[in-house]
Amino acid sequence: MPDSTRHPYRGRDAGDQAAGTRHQAQVSRARRRARGSRGHRRGRRPDLGDAVSAVVALRPATRADGLALWRWRNDPATRLASFDGREIELAEHARWVEQSLARADRRIWIVMAAGVDIGMVRLDLEDRAATVSINLAPEARGRGIGPAALRALVAEAFGPLGLLTLRARVKRDNAASLGAFRKAGFAGRGRGAITELVLVAPGRPTAPTRNAPAASPIGQGPGGGADPPRPVRYQPPTDAHQQQLDRNWAGLRPSRRRAWGACAARRPWVFVLGCNNSGTTLLYEMLGCHPSITLLPHEGQYLTRLLPLPGGAGCPRVWTERLDIFRMTEQDDRVDADRLAYDWLSQAEHPRRRLIAEKSPPDTIRSRWLQKVFPESSFIAIVRSGYAVAEGIHRRQGYDLQRCARHWGLANRIMIEDAERLSRFLLVKYEDLLADVPAVAKTLGAFLGLDPSPLLAFRDMELTVHNMDSATSKLIDYNARSLANLSADDLDAIEQEAAPMLERFGYQRTGR
Repeated sequence: MPDSTRHPYRGRDAGDQAAGTRHQAQVSRARRRARGSRGHRRGRRPDLGDAVSAVVALRPATRADGLALWRWRNDPATRLASFDGREIELAEHARWVEQSLARADRRIWIVMAAGVDIGMVRLDLEDRAATVSINLAPEARGRGIGPAALRALVAEAFGPLGLLTLRARVKRDNAASLGAFRKAGFAGRGRGAITELVLVAPGRPTAPTRNAPAASPIGQGPGGGADPPRPVRYQPPTDAHQQQLDRNWAGLRPSRRRAWGACAARRPWVFVLGCNNSGTTLLYEMLGCHPSITLLPHEGQYLTRLLPLPGGAGCPRVWTERLDIFRMTEQDDRVDADRLAYDWLSQAEHPRRRLIAEKSPPDTIRSRWLQKVFPESSFIAIVRSGYAVAEGIHRRQGYDLQRCARHWGLANRIMIEDAERLSRFLLVKYEDLLADVPAVAKTLGAFLGLDPSPLLAFRDMELTVHNMDSATSKLIDYNARSLANLSADDLDAIEQEAAPMLERFGYQRTGR
């Protein structure tokens, strides 16, 4: 933490200078039309507000930036817009800065304009995605700097970091922040008091061994009529796309609506189940290597208005805390099954392929309902060490370990209990998948009635999924490193909440 006498906006220390600046983003120059020949508005001298006319740049944050970050964080307007509105003590903030700079899954940059530090942007990394945070100094707000800073961050994320998806959660009444994100290219929709925004890298980077996308599939839906527009792979539908889906659906006769439901019910689906942070994305990517399997362009929960989102329900990553919303069985009729079939099937990448795969973590506790709607379904569940999962959720979300372990235990307990009522269910372990891809490929092929050979391409893919270093690499089991982050008291806390399921799956403190 820097000395409190240092002015937070003055020159950088040697560490900052060594870090340099990257990914400059040109801010809008519209205000220049009102300026004189000396480059500033007539009648007054340049100040921080005139940074809007300059180039915005990012530099990696250092310990020396701690005081400025603290001041920006405790600004009343910032606290009002934050999900944690309390005022942070300097000592607590100093610990946060130290921990954040040491974390492999977090990146913090200082936003600069005209050589002045005017804010910060942050990425909290997860798999090949990240959650974005931004906070500008009070005197820098309302000058158009926010969108430029976000564009610079996007260049960093989709460039050197190789990410595929950026997400942000903003209070619905925070118009300034919502406007900045949308000007930077983010799109999304609100659920309750929260608006969830998403930006996807142009095109989807694929591993060299991934099957090349096939030509555009069918142009006719069941009963005739053009299919709705399809979003880019791994991109949730924008508001405009969703509105087009709504218009298309509203224009269908009841018989044609039922035809979509009947068509989807006849198709064989593959649903990937598992608690978040358990390797569901790895398993989904592996299935996507097979030419007989098509994937949806994103998690199914983001491709429809009909299913609740954990973030919108106030329980990101711990959706078992709202069983009243996410738990569904055969008796549920809350969702229009025909419309859900339309939303999903019409957006499948290659709907003529034999199998359609879908993955949304809350599917783990609504598999029985999914089987009722899609009777030809197969369910493949993946489970990972509860110690590692709890540590991962704790590290990424900041929840206490007992809460994380409770979620892991309940999600897996419901999943296993429901599996007894599923016609086709297969359970694989994250640890087995990472240790022996050919063996798991053989098991998956036999279960789905497919040649397992194409699934072996997954072995050579380079991903950042569950990569604690946030760097592209071949598949690695990170359980040992997660366990190393846990103390004996931490392990006790996890076992207090999840002991039955840890024992059920054979997970011990030493690893598997």
